[in-house]
Amino acid sequence: MWFYLKLAWRNLFRNRRRSFLAGTAIGTGLAALIFVDALIIGMERNMIKSATASFLGEGQIHRQGFR
Repeated sequence: MWFYLKLAWRNLFRNRRRSFLAGTAIGTGLAALIFVDALIIGMERNMIKSATASFLGEGQIHRQGFR
C-alpha cells in the first residue's frame, strides 16, 4: 500500500500543471453542484410557501386553544 501512496505522491508533483487543472476542475464542479443544489432547495421551499399561503379558504380549522 505504501508503494502506491509514494507513487501517487510522486506523480502529483511530476505533472504539476495537469494536477492543478484536475484539482481546479474538481473544485469548480463541486462548487457548481453545491450552488445548484442550494438554488433548487430554495426554489422548492418558496414554491411550497407560496402554494400554502395563497390557497386559504373561507374557514380555517385550528386545534382547541390556538389563540
